[in-house]
Amino acid sequence: MKHFLPLYFLFLLISFTIMGQQHLQRIDLSDEWQFQMDPQDRGDEEKWYETTLPETVRLPGSMVENGEGDDITLKTEWTGDIRDPEWYKDPNYAPYYLDSTGGIRFPFWLQPLKKYTGAAWYQKKVIVPNDWKEKSIRLVLERPHWESTVWVNGQLVGTQNSLATPHVFVISPHLRVGENTLTIRIDNRIKDIDVGVNSHSITDHTQTNWNGIVGDISLNATGRIRFENVEIFPEINSKTIEIRATVNNTLPKERITTFTAYARLKKTGEKTERKSWEFRLTPGENRIKMEYLLGE
Repeated sequence: MKHFLPLYFLFLLISFTIMGQQHLQRIDLSDEWQFQMDPQDRGDEEKWYETTLPETVRLPGSMVENGEGDDITLKTEWTGDIRDPEWYKDPNYAPYYLDSTGGIRFPFWLQPLKKYTGAAWYQKKVIVPNDWKEKSIRLVLERPHWESTVWVNGQLVGTQNSLATPHVFVISPHLRVGENTLTIRIDNRIKDIDVGVNSHSITDHTQTNWNGIVGDISLNATGRIRFENVEIFPEINSKTIEIRATVNNTLPKERITTFTAYARLKKTGEKTERKSWEFRLTPGENRIKMEYLLGE
């Protein structure tokens, strides 16, 4: 049993998570977005989230992929400090940094076609269907670089700055059925978190200090009761698994809810018996525990 328990545990986690997400509905936001660079940081003060941005780009994508940004010059400010200062001053290097079109060729960077470091704004009109009226709706931004700030219909939702995980915003309180305006400001400057200018995640040495959103961009709607976190703790001696979950009830009143789980052996596909638990969930965050017996 010691060899099989981790395999049972894996499939229990997957099955349990899927059951909590089975009513997920999704709107893909991959398409043309309105756009504007903000090198002087005027957008917040001038309330660009209440205007229509003048240019267009396609997301997912970076500014460079959309041909946006500043031309490369000897005065371009880069993120990274591994360089030879003599390269900028010694005339003997001149033939090596000018190409046939008069452009600059730097030896220190994985050089992009354009360069921009700062705030840039992205905006899109989104239609929310009538059957989403009672749903919990999240905006998912996968691989934004770096800091994202979101407004919905001119109302500030929040800011996130993870380099490792998607930025997820609960936007249901700000949405209405019909047309809505999403505005996102992406800022790729080093601000609250300094991982080092030569870190592969942000340095221009590896062309990773781009501005944009290059992964999934979508609205995800679920029921008003949803999993925030699920943890599984297997116990080999007793052949049991303890399931600890954080469940968010966004309804204004208590709700009695049933959760069901089962395990499956990876090699044979054999399923264990389903087991269900009933809980009274109060509005807000609820922490629940369930014990599942695997048997022989």
